[in-house]
Amino acid sequence: MSFLIYAEKNVLKKIAQESTVPLKITENTLEIASDNMHTWAELIALGAWLCDRDYLAKSCLKIWQNKSKTALPVNALSYLKDEIAARHKEAKKYVYLDLLRILCGKQSINMYGYVHFGAVNLKRFYQSLTNRLMRALKQKEEEEAFIKALQLLVRAQVPQIPLVKIFLKKDGDFEMYDEKGNDLKREYLRELSLEERNSAGREDLMMSILISIVPAKVDIIIGECDDAKFSLLQAVFSDRINIV
Repeated sequence: MSFLIYAEKNVLKKIAQESTVPLKITENTLEIASDNMHTWAELIALGAWLCDRDYLAKSCLKIWQNKSKTALPVNALSYLKDEIAARHKEAKKYVYLDLLRILCGKQSINMYGYVHFGAVNLKRFYQSLTNRLMRALKQKEEEEAFIKALQLLVRAQVPQIPLVKIFLKKDGDFEMYDEKGNDLKREYLRELSLEERNSAGREDLMMSILISIVPAKVDIIIGECDDAKFSLLQAVFSDRINIV
């Protein structure tokens, strides 16, 4: 038993390149020599994306934007196309669910009709990919904007202290002193409530103290804490940071 896919010839040729089962292309028809619906679903998932990727991606982005009420991240369409293209094999199970619903014993499908009117489960899958990707991209944009604001703040101020030394402790805590041995962390914590002290993460607390005093140089003595990460501090203070 064979199954027929109707689509533009260039789309059918690309589907054929991915197939591991015998195929036959005549004009705008691709014949799959298999009665396995899972095989049909895998090839249709690829074909659906090749058939009208702009429509699918832009539709998902429009839904996300309408629900989130925010502007799209930079290059959102390009990132989304890459993400969906990389997941077409995973998409086959959603196409399979669509086929169970729409074929009703038929042995053929029109790719354009499926993409625009029948791909209910496939579109839900693409929309879930879109939502996760857009949230990640927006978070990245917000983080980059936050870092840029801190960089500008640091550059705009004259250093108040020539050197700060930060000593990391095995328990995840740290100590911070100026060049005269003054305990900068203790002085800063005096101004915080107990709740603020308990909720502050290590790097966030370091950043808050350093921003308030703007040192010319920061030495971080990691000791045995060689797995410590200071991406935010390094991004904001750049060449002022020296990890020992």
